[in-house]
Amino acid sequence: MRLRSWQALHDLVTLPAVFSLPRFPRTAVLASTFALAGSIGCKQETADIPANEYPQRMAAGYCNAVFSCQCPEYPYANANECFVDLITAYDEVNDEAYLAGLSYDGSCPAAELEGIDSLACRASQPPLPAGVCVAPCFPWHGNLTAGFPCDIAASSAELGLAFSNCAQGLVCSANVCVNPCQSSGPLPGIGQPCPDNVCATGAMCDETMTCVAAVPLPGPGQACANGVCDPRNSVCVAAANTCAALPGVGQLCVEGQCNADAYCSGDNVCLGLPALACSLLGAPVVPPGDGDGDPTTDTGDGDGDGDGDGDTGGATCATVELPNTLPVSYGGDTTTETDEYVGGCVGGDSPGAPEAKLSFTAPVSGTYSITTEGSNFEAVVYVRSDCDGTDLACDYDYTQVQLDAGQEVTIFVDGYETGGLYFLQIDQL
Repeated sequence: MRLRSWQALHDLVTLPAVFSLPRFPRTAVLASTFALAGSIGCKQETADIPANEYPQRMAAGYCNAVFSCQCPEYPYANANECFVDLITAYDEVNDEAYLAGLSYDGSCPAAELEGIDSLACRASQPPLPAGVCVAPCFPWHGNLTAGFPCDIAASSAELGLAFSNCAQGLVCSANVCVNPCQSSGPLPGIGQPCPDNVCATGAMCDETMTCVAAVPLPGPGQACANGVCDPRNSVCVAAANTCAALPGVGQLCVEGQCNADAYCSGDNVCLGLPALACSLLGAPVVPPGDGDGDPTTDTGDGDGDGDGDGDTGGATCATVELPNTLPVSYGGDTTTETDEYVGGCVGGDSPGAPEAKLSFTAPVSGTYSITTEGSNFEAVVYVRSDCDGTDLACDYDYTQVQLDAGQEVTIFVDGYETGGLYFLQIDQL
């Protein structure tokens, strides 16, 4: 059973907007700590966990967190079965790290367990304030400083863990120790070009790929701004051109939307989402579909043509339609997505990661370059004509694909082990 980072269940960490981040490595999926406020990383106020207790404490923490909540389904028959499976995997990676000569930091697993406890059985968590970037806290780490060559000394695909010989707080990126929070230059400001579709704090990238002053979006009770409201708390009611507050559990949906703790059912009523903790032991829990293959109607047609998960499936899995005016620059966050697909170029040892699914239509026939250079995680990009079809192209960070004019494809931005903020650029060679 592959564990899933609880941080990836919800976008809790907002990386500093003034940073241009380096690419991250294949780092531990469970390395960063879930926090409600303050910072994420090593917490000195929490009692350290001894190395010989690390496996059983972590296995018990994850299993108890899941089985203490009311979940739609469970990956194990009971918490004891879960514990037996996980402790075996933790024992193996613990021994491997020790034999590799890594140093142990008991404050990190203690903080991780505190993060698990903070989930309780809530369906959502508030994000951290913007501009927060705290170095990861690894239970096992080396002593190599930033800039030194590095490698992964101990790992577990089942647990999604990978410990390098870099010093605490550093990550092994492209076999070099780097500080994930170190600035590599300011982002463009107002009036400057934004080819990567990102700007400094207080600015936003417009349709001309230029940074302009960011205008706060209207909230509940205010007039919509060109049909848009602040998505954190409201939705635009087009008929009234007014922003309405997002409804909660038990209330009628507004424009098919609900707040962060609920989802809109086929009956147009907001139903409660499963607890975030339910996703800790594997793939994220999503509201069940009705079996007829459509995303809204709850009355099945009985012909078995749906996949039962409430999506439209097949070639229509893309959630974003990219412009086809070249060059294309687009950015996003894969941690808000789900892990459904994997590229053919990804090795079998990858535990998987959530992926963004983007639709692109080639404006002319030719060879196109697709790059995710500048993303803050090790990205894998692959291209398919059909979401469930074979890869037309697949590689880490950069690939090329031959397309005909008018050919529509789905571009997947995936991760080897983790997700994060990505920058996608498409151009014709």
